[in-house]
Amino acid sequence: MQLSSNQLNGPIPTQIGLMEKLFLLQLSSNQLRGTIPTQIGFLKQLSFWQQEFSHISGTLPTQVGLLAGLKNLQLNDNELSGTIPTQIGLLTNLNYLYLFNNPLSGTVPI
Repeated sequence: MQLSSNQLNGPIPTQIGLMEKLFLLQLSSNQLRGTIPTQIGFLKQLSFWQQEFSHISGTLPTQVGLLAGLKNLQLNDNELSGTIPTQIGLLTNLNYLYLFNNPLSGTVPI
């Protein structure tokens, strides 16, 4: 699903978790606000998630660690805060992790 560079606003709907066969999610450069729903963890086939410059906030949910097929995660230039969950270390297929320009703290789990 490629929805980058639109004027989408509001939160990411929790119903995103119903799209279980989704392998590409591009939501960059929108006005999406709020937190990443925990239902993102239901997207077991997700391989590429790009959501930069989207104003998302809150912490990165631990359910991200359930995305075993994820190869590319780009959530840079948002308002994500807190620590990077240790479950990121479970993503053994991950080739690219871009979290820069977020007010994150703590250590990077590996």
